[in-house]
Amino acid sequence: MEADRIIHAVITATLLRPDLITSDAVNAMAGGHGMLNIAVFSAANAIADQLRRGRSLKVTIANQEVIDIDEILVAGIKGAIQGGADPSNAALISAVLCYFAGANARAGVPSGNRKLGALARLKAGVQRGGVQSLPTPKHNNRISGFPAVSAIYKAIQERKLTQVDGAEVPSGVGGTPLTGHSALGEDYIFPEIAENAARIGALAMVDAYRGVGMRPNPMISAIFGTAAALEIVHPEAVMPERFGASFEVHTSDVAGLSAAKAAGLPEELHFRGTGERFDTGKLIGDLGMIFKDIGSPTVVGMIAFAEMMASFEESAKIGAGVSGGPRNGPLGHLAADACLALRVLSKNGSIENAAKAIARNKQNFMDPVYAHIAANTVARKVEEVRSGDVSKAVILGTSCVTRKTIVDRVQETIKQLNNGKKLTDVIQSFEERRIETVQSASSVMMSKNLNRKIEIKIDKITGGARRSGKPGKKYYVLDPDIDVSLKIDGEEIVLNGLAHKIIPNAVLMKDKKMSELLPIVTPPVLELLTTGHTLIDLIVPTATAAVLGKGSPEELAEEAVARGSIATGGMPRCKEKALETSHLALACYELEISL
Repeated sequence: MEADRIIHAVITATLLRPDLITSDAVNAMAGGHGMLNIAVFSAANAIADQLRRGRSLKVTIANQEVIDIDEILVAGIKGAIQGGADPSNAALISAVLCYFAGANARAGVPSGNRKLGALARLKAGVQRGGVQSLPTPKHNNRISGFPAVSAIYKAIQERKLTQVDGAEVPSGVGGTPLTGHSALGEDYIFPEIAENAARIGALAMVDAYRGVGMRPNPMISAIFGTAAALEIVHPEAVMPERFGASFEVHTSDVAGLSAAKAAGLPEELHFRGTGERFDTGKLIGDLGMIFKDIGSPTVVGMIAFAEMMASFEESAKIGAGVSGGPRNGPLGHLAADACLALRVLSKNGSIENAAKAIARNKQNFMDPVYAHIAANTVARKVEEVRSGDVSKAVILGTSCVTRKTIVDRVQETIKQLNNGKKLTDVIQSFEERRIETVQSASSVMMSKNLNRKIEIKIDKITGGARRSGKPGKKYYVLDPDIDVSLKIDGEEIVLNGLAHKIIPNAVLMKDKKMSELLPIVTPPVLELLTTGHTLIDLIVPTATAAVLGKGSPEELAEEAVARGSIATGGMPRCKEKALETSHLALACYELEISL
């Protein structure tokens, strides 16, 4: 009975507010400060509500001022703004969510013509921008779409896009259906420009990435190359039958396929949780069409887009975000769940089916427990901002694991403290278990991927590798000092000073062998560097110790962070969260005793 009271008190305190269980600033995120995943979820909730009312996602050429997709986009835009996005980013978020839910990217020639990106921009009330000013997502640095546009225009001036010289087109033919919907345009000019411009634009983006010390992003390079091509070529033209069935393949499809090949993308992608196959060329063409018209999203909007693209199983190969797995990132990146839940719901699925899809996908993470709790935290915060079926599905799919994990931690803490262990011992045992989970899972994952026996061990993870300042020593993620041991088929390789010695040397000295080893060892390291997104191994034992009377909340919080934590505590705000949760747990326990 007493143990039950302690469990109830600690679990109530831990889950009282979403911000208590994480060092990430989820309250700030709800205002759009730094990240827009709350906006993505809020928009998805709004769109799901429209679909439940029976509205159609179809982009049509209907002879009407307003069709269903207009109303759906407006709802999504309002939801995104409610979640902290500005109108430009809200337009992008809403358009991409609708596309993933089943909307087509365009329809119509010419009157009644509608494009998903343009509709979203118009409904958001923002000005058209242009590919040259579109920013890439931030990968430490970022660039714009200017290289794609510049390279394409250089090719234009050099007459490299099409064999047709515009000066040779007879008067009265150019700009009419005799060109635009007949052999000269559709068999020669348009397919040649679409293929060549998209390829040139994509490759220019790849080169530009390299020039600022960023690994080229094939997905963004292909999309921007396609969008830049579609700013020039007739975006509605039907392609010759050598590209596919008559009247079913358009310039966007040809441009998307050309850019995807140039950027090295796989031929097809698979949606997480459902296994649905997407033709990559078609996908890139549609997204390029959206980006051509969308307006002027900012870097944080583009980060949110990259995380939405993590909805594909091949996200690591294509340069998408991390939120789909297998690695857990900071909570601000977590957006793929919104896309998965919305897609299931859009296929006449129930909240229960969406929840099952979410739970299935979490099993593919390096640490499924942390993946469940992280998603649960974000979805609970979304419910405070804009409630809806998408966040409800995520909560349903992750709550059982979340609550069971907290209960297990409380029970284990009670057992260890009653057996004479110190709070520091308890926390370290939990964190050592997490490190072992991550090491083991990453070793299995890499062994499977490489068809070799891989063993990865994190020997040290702390701060203060290069800097003397207090922040770098206190918060290890700001200046990580990491040692890793790697075994490949029994041969051991020791990588001491991974972040501040090994990686710079490998890049600057062009050490190909070491560069091939680094992708093997970095996934578990990155997983542990962001451990602070979920604080269960720190705040739960601290709160339990407070309820058991092992010290004051202030003393226990100091002990937990300063001397107990070897992983979680290396992030800002950890001590404050441990202290507040302990006070709340004590208050809950005392209230239950008095009832």
